[in-house]
Amino acid sequence: MLAVSISMTKKSSSSSCVQALYELCKKTFTPSGLPPPTSQAIQKLSSLLDTIGPGDVGLKEDNVEDDRGHGFFGFSQFNRVARWAQPITFVDIYECDSFTAMRLAKLVVDKVLTAPCDTSALYPKYGGNLHCFTAVSSCAVLDILAPPYLEAAGRKCTYYHDYPYSSIKGNASVNLDGKEEEFAWLKEIDTPEDLYMRPGIYTGPAVQV
Repeated sequence: MLAVSISMTKKSSSSSCVQALYELCKKTFTPSGLPPPTSQAIQKLSSLLDTIGPGDVGLKEDNVEDDRGHGFFGFSQFNRVARWAQPITFVDIYECDSFTAMRLAKLVVDKVLTAPCDTSALYPKYGGNLHCFTAVSSCAVLDILAPPYLEAAGRKCTYYHDYPYSSIKGNASVNLDGKEEEFAWLKEIDTPEDLYMRPGIYTGPAVQV
C-alpha cells in the first residue's frame, strides 16, 4: 500500500487556485467539524475543486508515480481525481448495538473514475463513509479531510479487513436494504505491514496560512 504525504510551505503568495481552496476550506469548516457545513457550502467547495488540475499543485506528467490509497472512516472528505483512471469503492458502515469486533458495511459505489471527473464528497453518516482506491496507472488524488486526522481527539486513520456477509451473517440480526452481495463485515486491523508512507514536497504555488 502506498500513500503520499504532502507538506505545504508557509510563504506569502499571489492569488492561486490552491490559495483560494485553502481560504474557502478555512471559511467552510470549523476545527471540530461541528456544525457540519451546509449543502450550499459543499457545492461551492466542490465547484472550486472541479477547476483545479495537476499543474495547479505543481505536478507534471513525468513526476506523478503510481499510488494506491487506503480506506478510513469518520470524516467528511472531498476527492478530486486529477489524472488518469482508478477503480474506487465507497461503502457505508452500519451502526448497531450488537456489534462486537465486526461492523456491517454496505456497498455504495464501485466504479472506475477517469480524469477529468467531478469531485466526489463522502460524509460520516451516508453516501460512502469509508473508501479505498487502487491506481491502475499514474494518478494523483487531491483530498480534503474535515476535520483533519487528530488521534488525540479520536480521529485516526483506521484500516479494516473485509469478510463476505454470508460467512458471518449470524453475528447480528439486520434487515438488509439491498442484495446480500452488497454487504460485508469489516474488522478493524492494525496498520498494514505493507503500508508505505512516502513524504513529498509540495511544489505548487506557495500558500499563505
